[in-house]
Amino acid sequence: MTLDPNSRVLLTEGLRPPPGYRVVNAVATTYSLDLATLMTAPLAFAMYEVGDTVDAAMRDQVRLVESLRRHTENLTVFCQAGAIHPRVNADRRLLAFIEDCVVETNGSTDHDSPTLFHPKIWVMRFEAYSGAVDGPAFLHRLVVLSRNITGDDSWDTALVLDEDPDGTIEAAPLAQFLRRLPQAALVEPSAKQRANVEALADAVAPLRFAAPAPFTHGVLLPIGLGFDDVWPFLPGAKRVLAVSPFLTAPAVAALGSISRNNTLISRQDSLESLGPDALGSWTSTRVLSSSQWTPGEGEDSGSDDSHDNAHPAEPGEDALFGVPRGPLHAKTFVVDYGDGSSLTVTGSANLTSYPWRSGTEFDVALWGPTRDCGVEAVLGDGRDGGLSEVLDEVTVEARTPLENVVEQKQLEQLHQRIAAAAPRLHVSPADDSEVMVEWVMDAKWTAAEQRLAAATQIHPVTVHASQRLDSHVRWSMEVDDVTPFVRVVTTIPGTDGDQVRGCVVRAELHGNLGDRRGRALRSLVNGQGAVTQYLTYLLGDPARGVGLGLDVSGQTRLGGEAGDAGAERGGDAPDAPLFEYVVRAFSRDPAALDRVASFISDVENDDGDANLPDGFLALWEAVMEARGGRERSE
Repeated sequence: MTLDPNSRVLLTEGLRPPPGYRVVNAVATTYSLDLATLMTAPLAFAMYEVGDTVDAAMRDQVRLVESLRRHTENLTVFCQAGAIHPRVNADRRLLAFIEDCVVETNGSTDHDSPTLFHPKIWVMRFEAYSGAVDGPAFLHRLVVLSRNITGDDSWDTALVLDEDPDGTIEAAPLAQFLRRLPQAALVEPSAKQRANVEALADAVAPLRFAAPAPFTHGVLLPIGLGFDDVWPFLPGAKRVLAVSPFLTAPAVAALGSISRNNTLISRQDSLESLGPDALGSWTSTRVLSSSQWTPGEGEDSGSDDSHDNAHPAEPGEDALFGVPRGPLHAKTFVVDYGDGSSLTVTGSANLTSYPWRSGTEFDVALWGPTRDCGVEAVLGDGRDGGLSEVLDEVTVEARTPLENVVEQKQLEQLHQRIAAAAPRLHVSPADDSEVMVEWVMDAKWTAAEQRLAAATQIHPVTVHASQRLDSHVRWSMEVDDVTPFVRVVTTIPGTDGDQVRGCVVRAELHGNLGDRRGRALRSLVNGQGAVTQYLTYLLGDPARGVGLGLDVSGQTRLGGEAGDAGAERGGDAPDAPLFEYVVRAFSRDPAALDRVASFISDVENDDGDANLPDGFLALWEAVMEARGGRERSE
């Protein structure tokens, strides 16, 4: 059965590599983006190494820092301009690891005609560890979601499609979609980002994905970015089920016209905003039962179409990837036809346009037998296990337009315009410990935009010196506080309360910034005890699911006594000293030696001091010499 409310999947399961594999390239798309939540994705990539929960790993600074350091260089995230969440609940030093992942877009390859960028997918390339598996050297996965990269806890859907040479879903449309993403970026992506995206597109282009049971075949449906208009719903259907939190009358009428037996599941305010006349072709209208969520809890954090950007929940397993507690946010459509087959369309597109063309989206169309994946199989009316268990029937008696939509839309468009103006941050030395950071932005406002701009305050997310938005704004700050992420908050006073919208925009950094990731790493891994802990973790064996030196309760912190960090708490040789880990890695896991070599290079300061444990450098040089000799002999 599809959409069974009792069968839930954690997003971390979709992002976790198969056993014996590691993530080597990933591209994600999202409307709204929470930077703290983004940090959990690299943790999910590495979860097979530690066999623990994201919640525990978030509290373990060793795992968090290394997962960011290892995976963010090959991760590219495209998001809607002006839709990065305004608050950042994360150590400011960690921002240096994710800032180069984020690419803002206006949803169109034609920057003079911006649209909303709304797709929610993850595309991943996995590489097998040497000798760890008997399967192919590389595997690929596509995850198609209705949820954004935020701490939202709403009801969402996730479809995981794995590469399969006998699969029935061709991946070529995905490759085309990936190739067009950099063209929609507000600022030219870096050479590395473009190379990563192009390489992933080349890799998936000839592939096929397996349709998950009970579906038999399917088609990928990229929308926008120059693709043809999409409307996969053919007339003459026997029954229709639409799940969409946001609605417009034309789209609701178009889908309702293909059948005489239609069920619409949405939000109460969305249904009431249309009114009974617009819902006349729908025989049943339902909402998520009040027992399944608490109004006001999670209501705003994922409402990517409702034009507000409230702050999401503090990162944690339940809030990020667990049991939903917020409102409906899924977008799925099921259509039964008379030949015994049914169509399911799922992904990011709401029932808000007809045909689907007004923005950038990504959906998947799946076909299967009606008895297994049709409307009745999904709803399960009158029996246990169906979606009806969590729904209430409602009757809309009058039209009630949504309040403050115009004002919120104006604020949203202003913030998109600010991001589209490609703001720059010019960094120059001020004294030994501080730098001067100047915001520079070139924008021509309309009269209405000028009024809103005058009510806008900005400041880098690492400092709290808010200043009025202008073409030139300056801050003095410590060098470690320099970040391209700038918070933007606009407040419009009103008789019924202020209208407030906040977001973060990513500015371009200019100036002699040095090795910012290296400085952040040295600040986080500070002292010999912390370095020893980190080395112990790096010398684990991820292909066998062993992370040496880890307290699997999730309480390991960087620092402490050097001697304590050498004790093994997650491996297979208790109390083995650090040099034994090096010898073991030399004999069975050369990749671990590569990880250590990269780490030593990153934590060395200008004087070459990496705070290595006493005697470790001599051991390390001997091992590297022996390794070089072995490779030459081979």
